[in-house]
Amino acid sequence: MFLVLSVNAFNAPNLVIDSLNLKAEASTISFQEKISLSEDAFELAKKNGYLKGQYKAAILAGLGYMGLNQLEKAIHYFKTAYRIGEQMGSPTAIAEANFHMGEVYYLLKNLPQAKEAFSESLSQFEQLDSIKWLGVLKNALGVIIYAEGDKEKGAAMYKEAYDILSQAQYEVEAQSPLNNLADHYFHQGKIEQAQLAFEKVLAIDRKYKSAYGETLSLLNLAWCYRKKKQYDEALSLIQESLCISEDKEIKQHILLAHTELSHTYKEMKNFESALLHAEKYNVLKDSLNLLQKETRINDLMVQFETEKKEKQLAISRQEIENLQQQKKIEWLTAYFILGISLLSLLAAFLFISRHKVKRRLDEIELQNQRLLSEKLQQQLYSKTQDLTNLALDISRKNSFSNEVHQALLDIDRTSNFDERKKKIQLLLKLTSNHLRMNEDAQEFQINIETVNNDFFNKLESQFSGLTANDKHLCGLIRLNLSTKDIASIKNISPKSVEMGRYRLRKKLNLDPEEDLSDFLQNFN
Repeated sequence: MFLVLSVNAFNAPNLVIDSLNLKAEASTISFQEKISLSEDAFELAKKNGYLKGQYKAAILAGLGYMGLNQLEKAIHYFKTAYRIGEQMGSPTAIAEANFHMGEVYYLLKNLPQAKEAFSESLSQFEQLDSIKWLGVLKNALGVIIYAEGDKEKGAAMYKEAYDILSQAQYEVEAQSPLNNLADHYFHQGKIEQAQLAFEKVLAIDRKYKSAYGETLSLLNLAWCYRKKKQYDEALSLIQESLCISEDKEIKQHILLAHTELSHTYKEMKNFESALLHAEKYNVLKDSLNLLQKETRINDLMVQFETEKKEKQLAISRQEIENLQQQKKIEWLTAYFILGISLLSLLAAFLFISRHKVKRRLDEIELQNQRLLSEKLQQQLYSKTQDLTNLALDISRKNSFSNEVHQALLDIDRTSNFDERKKKIQLLLKLTSNHLRMNEDAQEFQINIETVNNDFFNKLESQFSGLTANDKHLCGLIRLNLSTKDIASIKNISPKSVEMGRYRLRKKLNLDPEEDLSDFLQNFN
């Protein structure tokens, strides 16, 4: 009994690590949650020397950062996984890490390095005789070769990958090369072959009940029918895709469906229906882009503040370790002095020293608690602000949707052609005015000023000539946003942003070689 309990106790940390990795692997959580869970698992596995758990956590963290498009961090974790795979002596782990590095290089548009990584991974899996990975990697190499311009060779790689995977009954994995092959046929004008391939993909989607894949496959088939001018069949497929996408809330495919409906009706010379679906597309796209932008900005703000607090916590922990080390040294000194008969003097010295160390440790512990409290409050404030902004946005868009709906009903009830044309022009004016609204930018500016209040106060005390616009620009640059993103948020041109940065450098008295972003991020 004692031996069993000892083994279970020894394996307990590894079970915790495996559990964290299992949670991070779930498809239902956000990329931020995936990163948090996998990084916790990675640190715990590293501390316990658990290489398998460390490798799995590094792969999951890399996938999380790849999902957030933070590609430098993603490649860091995949390279780490590669080195751990070497330590484990696992050819499979090394080959898998190589594949994921190839994916990141492709997203970075570094085709030569992506091709090298995929080729090396393919060579490794050929030695391991892994049929599934052979098919996956031949498809990946086909994508690179196609992007390089050799379309026939790329298509041949798709075909080879599909044959390998379908013959081995890896139906889900076979969809990707089959889709690529169908897309190639379509752009080569081989519509019947493209249609046949898309129908096979749709059958697999329905077999495995993939709503995401099914809605996209339906649109691809509609694409083929529209090319053949079989408009009734195309409209039926698009409406079926739209119905499923709305039921499952697949927003990207709802947008694609309205685009296809608009194009199809336009080819049919039904310009009113084409305009109607074009307007629906614009309204939905505006809503989706705004939500994605708000989510990204809030993620950046939370990440920025979290990293700052974590750095402060790391410094505090280091101070504690140093003090604890100092305490050990003092004890050793005390024993040495006791050996030379200075017991009474040494006892007094140790008492005072221990008291100081204890007081310092208590102070640091209180500071850590305050930092943790501030971190939680910041996250709570950010989430509350998200809900407020979203509520305002929903209210505005509901109001606008009602206006558009009413305008469309008026058009539908009007039989006179001139009157209908006039009402359509009013509808276009209404949507144009909506797209120019700037309420979100004003709300975002308020959030920026609230989050960076201390920063702005310190900045203003040192540089008195700064305007409100200058301070707002400082807050955006401090978030490490690009010129393009800042221009979009402030609703101005990128050139105006560059001019603002130039004037700001002069007001902050920066030397030509000093980086403005680094200066603002490190300013305290």
